[in-house]
Amino acid sequence: MLLAAMAAARKGERWTAQDRVRSVEPVARRTGERNTLWTAFGPTNVKMFAVAVAVEAGAAAEALRLAEQIDHHHSPSLERRVAFLIDQAKGHEQRRDYASALVMLTMAEREAPEDMRHRPAARGLLDTLVRRGRRTVAAEAARMATRVGVPL
Repeated sequence: MLLAAMAAARKGERWTAQDRVRSVEPVARRTGERNTLWTAFGPTNVKMFAVAVAVEAGAAAEALRLAEQIDHHHSPSLERRVAFLIDQAKGHEQRRDYASALVMLTMAEREAPEDMRHRPAARGLLDTLVRRGRRTVAAEAARMATRVGVPL
């Protein structure tokens, strides 16, 4: 259902996407945080998907509001924690808050520098920060790109 929610968000069906996320919240509360068969399913992951759906739908303010309520360290999956940080960076980028986007990417880099190199979303965000950020943000984003091996 969570992947179906993302598909709906990508098709522009925001309300369907949100309904799909909400439909699994009771199950997540019952199961608690699990990583059965590497699903990383649980309340934290469901909340992270709600943020991803909001970002995908272009509702940056809502995404960032939701993100503030989540302690991503509760997720048993490094991949999901990094995706969550990158989703927050996207939300800040949508609001043209490039300094905050850089902070989120810096946190993601600390968690998994290899993800910054191989995730298209992270690469795209770094490119945007270098091109559109103010001088200090652009310079730091360029240094990060160099550190993680992303050609700009």
